[in-house]
Amino acid sequence: MAEGVSSSPSSREDGAVPPPPPAAAPPPPAAPLPVMGFWFMGLLNNMSYVIMIASAKNISEGGTGLVFIACVLPSLTIKLTAPYWFDRVGYSYRIAVATVLMVLSFATVASFSSSLQLQLVGVAMVSAQCGMGEASLLALAGRFDSKSDDPSTLTCVTVSNQKNKSKCKSKCITAFSSGTGLAGVMGFLFHWFCHDFLGCTLGRTLLMAQTLPIAYAAVYYFKFHALDDDSQTQSSCSYNSQTRLLSEVPECNEPNPFTGNENDNVRHRKGYAGLKTMDPDEEFQHGSRDSSLIATTPDAQQEGPHHHVTALNIEKALWIRDTKQNRSQEWNDNSQGEEGGVSSMEEAELGKSVEEMSPSERMKLVLSLWPYMVPLFLVYAAEYALQAGTWTAIGFPADSKEARNSFYQYSNWLYQAGVFVSRSSGTVYTAPMSILWLMPILQCLNVVFFTHVGLHSGIGGSIVWYYSKGVLFPCCFYVGLLGGGVYVNGFTRICADVPTNYREFALASVSVAESFGIVLADVSGLWLQSCIYKANGIPGAIVSCPLSMS
Repeated sequence: MAEGVSSSPSSREDGAVPPPPPAAAPPPPAAPLPVMGFWFMGLLNNMSYVIMIASAKNISEGGTGLVFIACVLPSLTIKLTAPYWFDRVGYSYRIAVATVLMVLSFATVASFSSSLQLQLVGVAMVSAQCGMGEASLLALAGRFDSKSDDPSTLTCVTVSNQKNKSKCKSKCITAFSSGTGLAGVMGFLFHWFCHDFLGCTLGRTLLMAQTLPIAYAAVYYFKFHALDDDSQTQSSCSYNSQTRLLSEVPECNEPNPFTGNENDNVRHRKGYAGLKTMDPDEEFQHGSRDSSLIATTPDAQQEGPHHHVTALNIEKALWIRDTKQNRSQEWNDNSQGEEGGVSSMEEAELGKSVEEMSPSERMKLVLSLWPYMVPLFLVYAAEYALQAGTWTAIGFPADSKEARNSFYQYSNWLYQAGVFVSRSSGTVYTAPMSILWLMPILQCLNVVFFTHVGLHSGIGGSIVWYYSKGVLFPCCFYVGLLGGGVYVNGFTRICADVPTNYREFALASVSVAESFGIVLADVSGLWLQSCIYKANGIPGAIVSCPLSMS
């Protein structure tokens, strides 16, 4: 036997054991989720809107509904059209536009106090800012919540444990929701401190609020702007114990879960398409991603560096085929379980990414999210009808303008406190669909209750025993609990129920339901206010109540 051959490990006769292969490098530490970043963005994004709401009676005493309408129509337009263009405009561009709109809105309302029309234009600007920011940041929060907390689970190929669903912990969605909830408290506090405590005019109050867009842009730049950095495109892939690590498998080039490879980084800048799912049941659904994986013959191995013949690729290719055949029914079965959820999704749509869908397919996808949209619509319609209509006509006594303004301010303050408490509960409790639908029904009962109270305020007639601060103020807090509960649980359920590759799209799209509810509430609020004013003999309503209130 030749000397060179006898020295090989397989032919050694001395029984020596060859050295073990070098140990794999440990995975990099997990990057912390920017939870506080989302909390501050939620606070700053919605605080501008709340300041305008708190200033509604200062802008138009008898037409607070007009201010509310101007504060929602642009937001509705943006959210309604978002499914058709958000994937073409990056997050950074949208946040930059929102920042400019916030600056212009405060300046316009502050500078044209003598013109209601121009002030309403300024209110409309803050509506557009809030709508664009909210829809964008909810989707971005869903992207972060969809990534694995443990980088060791970011595998190039996972061939076992395929039925384990990735759990959306909703930390970022809850943080953003909590920030928007506190925005209500802080917005009314800001208005009270500047306008009532310091005695500033509305113009000075809004000029002082120009610090908000500066902070808004700064938080986004330092916390999230790095997502658009090309340096983020390096691989973060590693192998865990559930991955079959074969010697034939080449160097892993799985992209970063947010920015991916160079092409996916461009996609990321344009919206949803850059999202990488961590769920093995959802990975590789799209044919464009599957084609490079199915190479199972020696001839294919010789065609180029992207064709590698391994048992791993064969098993993976078979699993992809089975997943494509079963995924639609599997999601449908899961979502109709005890927790409820989306009840239908066509298999043809599941095989497409959002960017590959036609407008009609996107609309069908949006409409399939109705189980989440209807509760959000109802709860917002009810609570904003209270704010725009009923609460403006209640006071102690109701015939005093100052007393009505005081009740309006404190009722909204307590409402926002309730919203903050419930919107901060997303990581503690996720409501089943039955509870999600029950809460807006209870909110509609609150409208009936407060309208009854407003009609029996004691002016020229009877007064009910529960027409008191001790009863009504806790009820205002309860209204906020219900409203915030539907908000946070609706979006956390989407994060838990909707497949990862549609999650950003769903989160951005469903938010339009709240804007529809607010529009309905603002129109109905004008009539509610006018009818309660008429019943109590209070002048100042800008529309006439069509009902006989004798």
